[in-house]
Amino acid sequence: MVFISGCLSWDQNGDPVAISNLTEQVRNVYGELQSILQELRLSFSDVLKETVFCRSMDGMVAAAEVRAEFLAGHSPIASTWVEINRLVNPELLVEIEMIAAREEP
Repeated sequence: MVFISGCLSWDQNGDPVAISNLTEQVRNVYGELQSILQELRLSFSDVLKETVFCRSMDGMVAAAEVRAEFLAGHSPIASTWVEINRLVNPELLVEIEMIAAREEP
């Protein structure tokens, strides 16, 4: 089992990416999650559960389209989406955590 702590839309210096653009922050976070999974020789098909924390559900419809791009061709993921008041940095709009499992051969 792999537990991926909440990923945020940070650059390598720890600065927020795509400030005020929820769709691009979601794209950035799913790209980071994809990289983490690939490093572990996993894919989104191995993800059992995700939790999405967002500052506003209003923009999540468009963001869901980005999510669908990354998850296309993969097994469905159990998801919980939660609207929250704020994240660790006021410029961040979304945080996503995942639980994945690798099947033993």
